[in-house]
Amino acid sequence: MRPSNTRRDPTLLLVLALALVLAALVGTPMLMSAPAEDDLAKSSEVQAPSTPTPNVLSSPSALPEPSSPAKTKPSRPPRLGIKNQGEQQCVPADEDVDFTVVSYNIKSGHLAGSLSRISEALRASGADVVLLQEVDQLRYASGRVDMPAVLGAQLDLPYAFGKNVPHAGGGGYGTMILSRFPLVSVENTFLPQPAGTQRRGLLHAVVDVDGIELSVYNTHLQNADARARLLQVASIDALVSADPRPRILGGDMNSPPGSAPMNVLTRRWTDTWNAVGNGSGRTAPAGAPRARIDYLLHGGEGLAPLATDVLPLRLSDHRAVRASYRLAGDGTEICFQKLS
Repeated sequence: MRPSNTRRDPTLLLVLALALVLAALVGTPMLMSAPAEDDLAKSSEVQAPSTPTPNVLSSPSALPEPSSPAKTKPSRPPRLGIKNQGEQQCVPADEDVDFTVVSYNIKSGHLAGSLSRISEALRASGADVVLLQEVDQLRYASGRVDMPAVLGAQLDLPYAFGKNVPHAGGGGYGTMILSRFPLVSVENTFLPQPAGTQRRGLLHAVVDVDGIELSVYNTHLQNADARARLLQVASIDALVSADPRPRILGGDMNSPPGSAPMNVLTRRWTDTWNAVGNGSGRTAPAGAPRARIDYLLHGGEGLAPLATDVLPLRLSDHRAVRASYRLAGDGTEICFQKLS
């Protein structure tokens, strides 16, 4: 029997040691790349993932300096009625707002010579809100002109066009609202149209007057049918009955004061001329007015008339009626959804 050798081979020990060291070196990065769940949760709470924004600037020189981040204008809280997630809150509106409205039947611009003359007259009137009747889209004395777009561009104002009568070759005929205040919403509703009459509509724009919503309505009642006018004002009365906002209604009513259609309207509205006007308020015909058929009416809480007059314009077969109003801020609350 051979005697046993208890000495271990040093080469074998060295190989085993090197194997252990290599295994440790290979395993270490794998352990470092897997942080604990608690560390992941803390990281997601304090640092949102960055989302790259597209570069919409026209030239590299317009890019902000790296050391000075671009400043952003604080966003205005949305008003009640605009959908947004978050808790609702109300704040007082501290300042009254005065503004001017003009209503004008422009007879499709045919008598003005050029649309720019109408725009110049409206600009000179100081109007903040303009209601136009007999506006033609793609039909004009000098050719196919998109009158709403042209007038909006010349006055540099947002606008809404209510097309009531479509033209066979495109475009149409109707009413228009222009406003220096932002347009929140716009809707045009067709009014009753008895046989043999032209379709008319009620154009409704909600405008944001420094944080308070104001309803502006514009219409042109049927000219040659008394029954149609009565049906149309009854429809208007029903359409506005549920509107809680301060509101203005203007247009060519083709009806004198005290007539049946105006008696229907003045049950819910105040005739601004009767409240603060002087004189007859006659608007047609433009050369020597004999009839008062163009109106501005107002209603709702917080809206008060200040003054009204008839502009001596002869760019149409009607003259324009103008009125200024004050929208109360004191004691009124602006309600909106808190941004979340």
